[in-house]
Amino acid sequence: MENTAQTADPFYSESNIRYLNKVIDGIENGTRPLTEHDLIEVEEESS
Repeated sequence: MENTAQTADPFYSESNIRYLNKVIDGIENGTRPLTEHDLIEVEEESS
């Protein structure tokens, strides 16, 4: 039984999983650089 939240989310699409695996392989074998970036700070709304 598939999780409906996962099937509705494009992050879990077959094509994206293939892309992510390719990126991970590149990072692990040194052909793709892993670079840091600044985090975006989000202000929380007060109720």
